[in-house]
Amino acid sequence: MEGLVSLGSAFSAHDTIHHKAREYARGPVRINSAEGFNDRMRRTVWGVFHHISPHLADLYLNEIGFR
Repeated sequence: MEGLVSLGSAFSAHDTIHHKAREYARGPVRINSAEGFNDRMRRTVWGVFHHISPHLADLYLNEIGFR
């Protein structure tokens, strides 16, 4: 999954939530969006693609994001 770390410029201006401070939402920023995307990505890789080539990772991530 190391090849999936860089998700591109769409996430360059992101905000963070501080779990240790028991913070789960701040205005429009919620943890469910990021965790939901990561869960969908993990399930798609394991269930559909089975392997993601590092040099084609951006195409796979675009497909997962579209779904």
